Amino acid sequence: MDVSQGSSSAAVPAVDPGVSSAASPPDPVSAALANVGRELGADRVALFENIRDPDGRLWMNLTSEWRRNGVRGVFDDPSTTLHPYSPDFIRWIEVLGDHRVLSARILAAEGTVSFVAVPIAVDDGWWGFLSVDDCSGGRSWGAGEIELLRAVAGSIAADVQRQRQASADEIVGDRYRSIVEHIPAVTYIDALDDAASTIYMSPQVEQLLGYAPEEWIADPDLWLRTVHPDDRPRAIAENQRHNETGESFSLDYRMYRKDGRIVWIRDEARIVRDERGIPTFSLGVMFDVTEMKRGDEKVAFL
Repeated sequence: MDVSQGSSSAAVPAVDPGVSSAASPPDPVSAALANVGRELGADRVALFENIRDPDGRLWMNLTSEWRRNGVRGVFDDPSTTLHPYSPDFIRWIEVLGDHRVLSARILAAEGTVSFVAVPIAVDDGWWGFLSVDDCSGGRSWGAGEIELLRAVAGSIAADVQRQRQASADEIVGDRYRSIVEHIPAVTYIDALDDAASTIYMSPQVEQLLGYAPEEWIADPDLWLRTVHPDDRPRAIAENQRHNETGESFSLDYRMYRKDGRIVWIRDEARIVRDERGIPTFSLGVMFDVTEMKRGDEKVAFL
C-alpha cells in the first residue's frame, strides 16, 4: 500500500484528465473524486469506507479512486481494496474517528508526498474518509481546500444515508408494511453506530413507550436516554458487540416510557449486509415482557 506522504518541491503539477480506478464504474462518486482532483491539482483522490471483520478488527476499504495519468494507485496490487488500520494506522482512527482532519508530510521510499484526509460521518458515526495525495511536490493544504473536501465528504455522507434509507424502505415496503405495522411487536432498523441511531421505527413504539416514530428518528440519543441507568452499561456493551462482530443482539432491559413508567423490553436484532457482504444496518424487534418479568419475580419470592 502506498502510504508515502511527505514533501519536496512546492510546484503544483499541470492538470490533465486523469484516470479512474479500473474497479470504479463511472458513477457520481467517481465523477466527484475526479472533480476534486482537478480542482486541487492533486495526483490521487480516494474514498475509503470502514468495515469490520468477524473479529471486530477495523479495516479501510477502498471503494473509489481517481488518479492523474501516470500515477499509480493507492495499493500496489490493483485488485486489493482492503487494509487494516492496526497496527500502522492507529493514529488515523484517533484523529479521523474524532471527526478531525488528518494531514502529514512523510518521506518514504517512493518519494516525498503530502496528503490530507477528511472524515465522513453518517448518523453521527465515523463511516470512512476522503483522502487527497500530492505525489510529486510537498504542499500545505489550505483552509479553502479543506473546506472543499469537507463539502464533498458531506455530500457523500448524505448519499450513503439516502441509500440506507432506500434499503430500509425496501425492507418495510408496501409488500411487508401491513405485516410489520400490525404484529404485536416493535420493528426497527438502526444504523451501526454507538448510539444505535434509528433509520426506521414501526408505529407500535408509541403504544409501547409513548414516543412517536418520528421522535426516535429525529433524536439519535433517545434510545440510550430511555434505557434504565442500571441497565445502560449492559445495553451499550451488547450494542457495541453486535456492531463490531456482526453477531445477533439479544438482551432484556428496562426502559422509561414517556410518562415515566418503567417497562421491561426484550430486544432482538440481526445485522443486514449488502451485496458485497458489508454490514449496512441492524434489523430488530422489541417486545414488552414486563408481565413475564413480574411473574418471574413472584416465583423467585415464593
